[in-house]
Amino acid sequence: MESLIYAAYGSNMLKERFMVYIKGGCFNNKGYKGSADPSDPEGFRRDVGPASFVLR
Repeated sequence: MESLIYAAYGSNMLKERFMVYIKGGCFNNKGYKGSADPSDPEGFRRDVGPASFVLR
């Protein structure tokens, strides 16, 4: 795979939490195994889109 785009909202936008998803470890007293490829991301970017959505 050449690249992957991760879109999130809320607390999943925290870099610290995202890195626990990648590397494994604990966040807010919950353990995560980590991804199959624990390589550091090439970068982080926050964008706010023009659309809105509703969570149900």
